[in-house]
Amino acid sequence: MAMEVKIIRVAKVPSLTPERRGKLDRLIVYQAGQTVDGRFAPQRSGFVMLPDEGFTEAQVEPAIKKDLGDLSKLEGKTFQA
Repeated sequence: MAMEVKIIRVAKVPSLTPERRGKLDRLIVYQAGQTVDGRFAPQRSGFVMLPDEGFTEAQVEPAIKKDLGDLSKLEGKTFQA
């Protein structure tokens, strides 16, 4: 089922990856969910980070879709520990 995505915040932050030390990334915080009775009902929250240099708005949607796909692979998993 397709989810609606609402961008909550976009910020420039120092990169967290060692190979990008000293550079900036864009932190995009989002909520994904459904609109029910005219109200947005978030079911998930998440974030993606993209390099600041060369950043375009067109990069955001594929990054969030990939993040949501990666998360859904683990949903419902159970195991014994």
